[in-house]
Amino acid sequence: MKQTNRKAAPSPKNAASKTNAPHPTPCAGIRQLLIVGFPLPQEPGEGSLAEYLAANPGWHTRAKTERILRLTERAGHDQAEHSGGRIIFGSRQGQGRKHIIHADRWEVRACIAELNRRAGAQQRRAAEIERAYAEIGGKL
Repeated sequence: MKQTNRKAAPSPKNAASKTNAPHPTPCAGIRQLLIVGFPLPQEPGEGSLAEYLAANPGWHTRAKTERILRLTERAGHDQAEHSGGRIIFGSRQGQGRKHIIHADRWEVRACIAELNRRAGAQQRRAAEIERAYAEIGGKL
């Protein structure tokens, strides 16, 4: 292989890229996430969904709040999930979501019970998958 096709590394003083810059630059990944539509992570309880539900008492359907706030279903779910416990949901038909400051004790207990039921179902499923994998000779 000929050496003539290779270029010398740039001098740190005259580097064209910011690789050798003496001052750190912000992570390009954050800009990339924003460009493709992924919002920055928020602090628990922050976000447009929590603010809207805090300002508007009562139950609000998922579809309605996502349409009003121009959120995708995934973004709405993420904001509710990472609300630091401030957004509860109702499992009865048509209830949707509510801010915890507008909920009574029964509504909060029903939400907690539903989440515990779902967690138990997920743990049972994980155990079934583990057993099935062991039955076919798989080792974890």
